[in-house]
Formats: sequence, C-alpha cells, structure tokens
Amino acid sequence: MNSLIQDVDATMDSWKGNSANAFQAAADSEKKISSRLGMGILQITDALNSLGPAFAHACELAVRAADELPAMGYIVSDTGMVSAPAGATGGFPPDVELGLTPEQAAPVAATLAAGHQAELARGLAAAGQADASKNSALAGRVDGADPTWMDQQIKFQLETRQKLIDLIKRLNGETP
Repeated sequence: MNSLIQDVDATMDSWKGNSANAFQAAADSEKKISSRLGMGILQITDALNSLGPAFAHACELAVRAADELPAMGYIVSDTGMVSAPAGATGGFPPDVELGLTPEQAAPVAATLAAGHQAELARGLAAAGQADASKNSALAGRVDGADPTWMDQQIKFQLETRQKLIDLIKRLNGETP
C-alpha cells in the first residue's frame, strides 16, 4: 500500500489538468481505503496479540487434560465425558489407591473420573470463554462488526490499486 502511494505521489508531481484531478481523486480514495484497511488490520492484530495467548493457553490446557486422561487409563468420549474402565477387564487408573479390592476401587475410580471430567469441563469452558472474548473483540474492531466489511474493502482496494498501477504504466509509456 505504501509503495503504491509513493508511486502515485511521484506520478502526480508532473501531471496537470482535468485528468490529473480525476486521478488524484481516485488516488485519494485509495489512500483513504488503505488507511482504514491498515487501521483495521492493526486493530485486529492488537486484539489477537492481547487475547490470542489466553485462548491458546486455555486450549493447550484442555487438550493436555484430554490427552493425559486416556494415558492414565480413563475413557474420554467425544463429548468430554470421562469414565473409569471396568476393573475386571482393564484394571484401574494409576490414581486409584493400590491394594483396594475391585469392589472398593470401582467407586473411587468413578469419583476420580467425575473429578477429571469436571476439570476437563472447566478447561473446555475456559477455552470457549477465551474464544468468545477474542471473537467479540475482533468483531468490534472491524467497522461496526460487519463481517463482510474487510472482504469488501480488500476487494475494492485490489481493484482500485490495479487500475492505478495500469494508469501509471500507461502514463510511463508501458503496456499495462
């Protein structure tokens, strides 16, 4: 964007007349759009830099918990439900006290599974909240939360930029 603005300004130094005025109006529009787009990008970057790490950390904790539980022998469903394996077939997870009979160990394992499930649910909730905060901040940064604004601005800017480049080339005797 800065390169285009410099090219336009350099071309405008020696160009006069009605066509120069029209070109200047188009160039000024491009500069305005570039400025708004640049500010939007900076605001989005700022929001991602400030809220992105919290989201990434919350996701990392939730994923780590979801990965560690099966390694400990717990069964984790796709819905986040955690259950202890049946003692008769797979033994009990290592956080169940040793030396208990299967009848004693089963309720302990179920209680521990419920605790792990609650921990996993808190991690997933924290990740969801961090994601919602990030998305809310991002939506508020883009021109009144219109999700299509950035796409429209980029498309318009690219089209305008190409027209200006083609015009500069023609003025310099080149083929666009």
